Amino acid sequence: MPRKKIKEDIKYPDDMDLIKGSTKLQIACRSGDLEEVKRLCNEEEVFLHFINNMGKTALDIATIKGHTEIVNFLTTLKNN
Repeated sequence: MPRKKIKEDIKYPDDMDLIKGSTKLQIACRSGDLEEVKRLCNEEEVFLHFINNMGKTALDIATIKGHTEIVNFLTTLKNN
């Protein structure tokens, strides 16, 4: 299945949790769920540069939480 285009310039994605201000991708990055991160990136439109209520992107969250594999995966996507 081809990966959908990654949107980088939309302020409010459809999957945003309005209470927490985070996307599904950000939540998966916070929990360290690499398989869910991969699934979201392959099956849904994701917003790599969306900033949550705490001023953090998905990559920021994965970095802060020390989820190195997710950081590497997202960095690869970002550079493509």
